[in-house]
Amino acid sequence: MKKRIKLFENFWAEPRGGVIPYYVNGNEIEMLFYISSDPAYGGDKFQIGKGHIDNPHDIQGEAVREANEELGLKESNIKKIDLAVEDEMTGMVGTYKFYLFVAEVKNKEDFDKFGEEASEVGWLTLEKFREIGRKSQLGLVERCYDKIINL
Repeated sequence: MKKRIKLFENFWAEPRGGVIPYYVNGNEIEMLFYISSDPAYGGDKFQIGKGHIDNPHDIQGEAVREANEELGLKESNIKKIDLAVEDEMTGMVGTYKFYLFVAEVKNKEDFDKFGEEASEVGWLTLEKFREIGRKSQLGLVERCYDKIINL
């Protein structure tokens, strides 16, 4: 059973979570994003792999599951993972609790095939995300980048 958070009378929103996999390539940090196969969910811009948290007792595991579905992230390829953002967010579904992790990967080629929710995945630097990423997520990506460089 999904846990819902009561925000105000008669309005509930399910928590959401996501992961930004990253790889340190020399002096550059590359992060993995995807373009949705359905333009109604983010248009044609690169965005964060995220989704519903079905088990609120395993938020990190649920976020990794979503990243596997949308990006092909394998749990066995994660070198380390850290919570970067825990916030209340407002979107198309209303206001919800959002958990965003950053996960350093051992090998940027060791990923499963990405799921049907994605039309494309790509490794981007922060500068490249600023150029071709989803503008509404730029603040989240910048916060995650700051977390990565301060680990």
